[in-house]
Parts: sequence; C-alpha cells; structure tokens
Amino acid sequence: MGNQDNFLGRKPVVIGYRMPGDRRAGPGFRSAGHDAGGVGRARRGGLEKQGSDEWGSERGEPVRCPGDAHEIVIGPTGSGKTVGRIIPLILEHDGPVVALDVKGELYRRTALSRAIRGHDIYLIDPFGVVDDMKTSRLDPGQSIMRSHDPSDQALILAEALNPGSMLSREPFWDHSANRLNAAGLHYAALNNSRLSEGAVTAWHDMLNGPNFVRSVAEALDDNPDLPESIHQAFGSFLQTPEVTRGCIATTAQTAMRLFAQSAVRRVIGPSDIDLTRLADRSDYAIYIALPPKAVAAYGPLLRLWFEMILKALMERAEIPETPALVVVDEAGAVGRIPSLETAYSMGRGYGIRAVTAVQTMHQLEQAYPDAHRVLTDNAGLISVLQPPHFLAATEVAQLIGTFSPEALMATGPGRFVASMWGREPEILIARSWLSDPDLQKLAGGPTRRDRPRR
Repeated sequence: MGNQDNFLGRKPVVIGYRMPGDRRAGPGFRSAGHDAGGVGRARRGGLEKQGSDEWGSERGEPVRCPGDAHEIVIGPTGSGKTVGRIIPLILEHDGPVVALDVKGELYRRTALSRAIRGHDIYLIDPFGVVDDMKTSRLDPGQSIMRSHDPSDQALILAEALNPGSMLSREPFWDHSANRLNAAGLHYAALNNSRLSEGAVTAWHDMLNGPNFVRSVAEALDDNPDLPESIHQAFGSFLQTPEVTRGCIATTAQTAMRLFAQSAVRRVIGPSDIDLTRLADRSDYAIYIALPPKAVAAYGPLLRLWFEMILKALMERAEIPETPALVVVDEAGAVGRIPSLETAYSMGRGYGIRAVTAVQTMHQLEQAYPDAHRVLTDNAGLISVLQPPHFLAATEVAQLIGTFSPEALMATGPGRFVASMWGREPEILIARSWLSDPDLQKLAGGPTRRDRPRR
C-alpha cells in the first residue's frame, strides 16, 4: 500500500504532527483498539510533564491530507479549534478564502498575510468587532439578478429569512408572506440601479412604509413589463380581503425585521463586493466578523450570504487549480445552509474546500437533522478536539471509531484526533500559530496587530 501520506488529488497539506518517536507510517501499526480503547495512547499524547508546552514544541513527523479535502472540526469553546486548526488552514491556503469570523480573530491573525500576497481583503463587520475599521457591504439581493432564474432565487432568499415556515402549524401565512417577500425582493433588485441602498433594504422600507398597499399597486401600474411572478404575487396580495392582507403583510414584516437594525443596514448594500467578478479570481479573502452573542440572532443574514457566495463559486466558468476555502465557524448557531450540503457532496468538483466547525456532534445534528450525514460522509478529514463531557465524547466515538469515549476525553490540550478517509484515526500534535515558526512567520508574529490596507 505504501506510505499513507501519499494521496491522489491536489497538493497535500500538513494538518499536524505525530508524537515524538511514533513511526506508524504504514498500515500495520498497532490499533488503538488493543490499548484499552486508546486510553494509554491518549494519555501518552497528553501533558504529563508539568510546565510542558501544551502546543507541542517537540513533535514527530508531519501528517498530511489532500489539499481539497472537506473538513469538520469538533471541539468545545476553548479547546483550540481556532488556534490549532482554522488559523493554520487560512495562513497556508493560497487560494480565495471566505470565512465566518467569530470575534474577528481570523482577520486579525491572517488578513495581513493574505494582503502581503496581493489579495484583496474584504471585511464585513456590522458591529465593529475588528476595532473601528470601515466595513465592506454585500447585498443579498445581488444574487437575484445574477441567477439564471431570478424569481426562484428570490424565493430561496425569502425562505431563508423565514426558516420556520416549513414547520408552521398554519403554513398559509408563512407561505403567503414568503411569496410576497420574494416578489418584493425581486422587484427591488430590478430597480436597484435607481436606488441609493441595496435591494433588501429598499424592499424592507417599502414593506414597512405608511402606504404599503398603495405602493404595491403603483409598482404594478408604473411597471407593466414586470416579470410574471411579481405580477402574480403582487396582484394576489392586492385582491386578498383587507383583514387577510394585513396578516400576510405583518408576517412578511416579521421575517424582514432584521433589516431595520442600523448595524445590518451598514453591511447589506449597495454592494462593494462584486461576486460576479470575484468568483473567477483566486486573490481575495472575505471575512464576516460577528461577536459570539450575535451569531444565532443574525443566522438568517449569515445564511443568505453563504447561500449566495457558495452559489457564485459553483457557477464559475472555470475551476481554478487551488480551491476556494469556505470556513463556517459556530455552524450549530448559524443553522442550516442548504448550499453547504451541496458543497460537501459535490464541491470538490467545483473547486471548493469546505470547513465546518461545531462544538459537539449534537450541534451538527440539530442544525442538519436530516442531512448531517451528508457533511460527515463527505468530509475527508474529521478533527476532534478534547470533548467537554462523556456524552459528547460518546457521540464522536461512534462517528470515527477506534477511540473510546474515555480515550477522547484523555486527549489533552494541544492535541486532536484526526480521522481521514482510508486511515485509522490517530492523535496528532496540532499546528498552532502560537508555536510553529513557519506559521508565525506567515502571521507576522504571535503578538503583531498590523492590519492590511483596504
């Protein structure tokens, strides 16, 4: 079989290091199953010497995985997901990067490196997480007019804003509101060339205006050439009895309420990020920075952005040699992103490398109740950091095998279990930018706070 570090596919990348003295390079190395579920190996890989460097100043040979392999990172807050997995990934990746950046740490530690390489840097920062820098803007309505089927894309956006509609006890109201919002977003996108704001903001303001019903009627009277889907949705709304019409409008307003907030309006338009132009390039990075407490509350907006970005990447005319790295941190709080499922199942063929980070397997299953296997089955690498408790460890142990829950809990800081396609899981020393000289050089040093000009 040869050395297991030899892979088919794009250039392999180093993901971590074996323990000093560990020479399990071939298929015949001893299974952790012969070591009480790997507990002894986990303890040997832990921090037994008082005062030792938890990020492993001493390390064995490097371990590699394919450079286009999707990854799932599982570990609780404080376990080292960002320091030991995500930051090294971004620092060494030569292609485009799109990342949900909780706390702004990814931007602070990697944007300078990418700017030095000549990449355009875009920071979407509605709450000023990265100090007081000017934020970039990305209007979700941009994806409507670049779509092959604008009316269908508008409906996808409307349903993403109202994810509870599928489980509603009275679906009429939600479905009617989604149809109205889809038509309104499509209408605003068509008129975006005459607007000083983005399409989503324009439709929100029209929907919440004092004379909304009259505005809808005027839109139909003044624009006889509107697409049929808009004519039908607006016309049906106007013909509905007044009481029913008021309830539909209220439901639509509730779904759009996020866009009344000034922090959101700062970042949704008019766009200074042209996805049509960027999709065919390889020299850019988009960071979406949010404080942790805002991730769940602003999940609908995050889902809109990732839906349009992933769709743009999958519609590229030519597939670049280096894949686009798409990082979704705190994916459990963001909620389900349908296009991310497609990225995991087919994205390698479209030049996409997806990396999803969650705190536990339970979070992943909650976010993707009927599709989490799509992500896990198509992840070429599953990285598991020390679980917070026995139940979380049990769920992960069932996924990767070889290691018992007790062994996973004994892994220790600065280590992680790597489970790759066709290989037995093993404990590795994480590559931390805090201690790895090559990563420090790329990051500009462990304490440097320089920021790229944009």
